[in-house]
Amino acid sequence: MRKTTTRVARTALIAGLVSSAVFVPSGVQAATERAPQALVQVVPAPPSVPRIPKPAPVSRGQQVASIALTRLGLPYVWGATGPDAFDCSGLVQWSFAQIGVAIPRTSEAQATGGVPVPLDALQPGDVIVYYSDAHHVGLYIGNGQIIHASMEGVPILLADVNSWPIYGAYRYV
Repeated sequence: MRKTTTRVARTALIAGLVSSAVFVPSGVQAATERAPQALVQVVPAPPSVPRIPKPAPVSRGQQVASIALTRLGLPYVWGATGPDAFDCSGLVQWSFAQIGVAIPRTSEAQATGGVPVPLDALQPGDVIVYYSDAHHVGLYIGNGQIIHASMEGVPILLADVNSWPIYGAYRYV
């Protein structure tokens, strides 16, 4: 017991010189009672770390939207399907393919698949088709925004969902 008391007192002395407080586990507290009180300060153990709740599961549509956002700023190239350049429907098709979902290649074909969705019920991952001839698509990412590839010289970017006349919205996942 004497060696333990001496070791604890020596440790307390060194730690006391480095900082003004020493953490002493409660089981060792009795051994430190003989140490000079000016050198040892018993500090209670920190409270246990609170349990952090698991994040809510991410929907497949949110996964698709997040994947598409990784392409933000890449170039538009007509007919391109990624991964380093895209046209509008190529970006949408590639984003779904990353989670294992096959959808049609062209914007016109994308307008005939999926489940039609009312505009007041849009969710991330919904495909927004524009113009009466369905020649442009974007991917809804939430908060009234889409990600899309628009034309040569303009990189993939975000836009307001109502930037062009909407033909329809379709959900594939």
